[in-house]
Amino acid sequence: MSVSTEDGLYFLIGDLVLLRENLEPDKKRGWPITMPGRFYNNVEIWYSLLDVKRRADHILMTHDPSQLGREVYP
Repeated sequence: MSVSTEDGLYFLIGDLVLLRENLEPDKKRGWPITMPGRFYNNVEIWYSLLDVKRRADHILMTHDPSQLGREVYP
């Protein structure tokens, strides 16, 4: 789900991935993302993550501890 705000486009990705690190490059394999590795259709998750990274200004995740401490987003 995406929400357009004054601060840009926020993507609320829920449980698409559990860790923000999954959005970072996998330097060992030379991939643009780090695959979660379980309970996913790897082809679908690959394209979904690349699409989110391409389109989003901000990404909010269900289990991301870096989002704690902020009650309101723009």
